[in-house]
Amino acid sequence: KPVMVTADDDRTVRAMIQSMFEAHAQVIMAEDGKSALEAVEKYKPDLLLLDDTMPAMTGLRLAEKLKADYPALTTHIIMLTASDRPQDRERAEAAGVMDYIMKPFDPYQLSAQVWQTLARIVR
Repeated sequence: KPVMVTADDDRTVRAMIQSMFEAHAQVIMAEDGKSALEAVEKYKPDLLLLDDTMPAMTGLRLAEKLKADYPALTTHIIMLTASDRPQDRERAEAAGVMDYIMKPFDPYQLSAQVWQTLARIVR
């Protein structure tokens, strides 16, 4: 099973994501960036699904930290965000974020993106 870490401070979003993917992936839940970092270090996930706006450490800051501290890490990062500012998107891409999904998101779009990503990276 592929491993994905989902970091979102919204319990409802975490529960929805877990129910969408748990049958076919090991889904590790994190409620903030710091616990997501610990999960990445422990599980070395195939996919990291990050909310950008979280307490303790934002998703963007976590992506930047992972790129700086773990340059060999190959985890695919999808950012969930309400910000559509070009400078935020550029900063996310520079931090290694591969896909950007706007909040509020369509669960079908998210599901399609996650499965498409996992199909490419999990052999």
